[in-house]
Amino acid sequence: MPFTPNQQLNAAMPAAQPFDLSNRSRELLQAFPAECEGDPVRFANLIQKDAAFISAALSAAAPTPTDGVPYSRKILFAGPAGEAMVAHWPAGSVSWPHDHGDAWGTVIVLAGNVIERGFSLRANLEPVGEESFYEANAAIQVRPGGIHDMRATSRSITLHFYSPQIREMKVYDQPSRTIYT
Repeated sequence: MPFTPNQQLNAAMPAAQPFDLSNRSRELLQAFPAECEGDPVRFANLIQKDAAFISAALSAAAPTPTDGVPYSRKILFAGPAGEAMVAHWPAGSVSWPHDHGDAWGTVIVLAGNVIERGFSLRANLEPVGEESFYEANAAIQVRPGGIHDMRATSRSITLHFYSPQIREMKVYDQPSRTIYT
């Protein structure tokens, strides 16, 4: 039986290759010192311009978490260059205050809206400054040793890059005044 014109066209076109999120995450992390000259804002711009990567990361987001878990996450890459992960936040979910050790971070809001709040650790963990509101396509910069939390005001998906690989991360349980490492 002869092929229709559409079947002939489809047969002649190569099959779409799956997007390699791990490899592209590694490439982006390796570009930070060279192409971006160590500037987190330039790094965020580099990521935001990569439409294929952003689309694949959105598609890779883990399902919405259940049972009171603040967010689900899927690791895209972890290695000497750093780490990349995508998080899926239900509306109203909040992370505990935490740091990322000696790693810098760039968080891109892929969908939804999040609020970030900074903290200072003196005798107690205390909020510092105003909360910052971020919409889709916005970038959040996380400095080494900086303590923050994040809250989703709507169902949200965020893309996180950290370099170097996170070590000695601390999570702060405010009610019990416990620090988890």
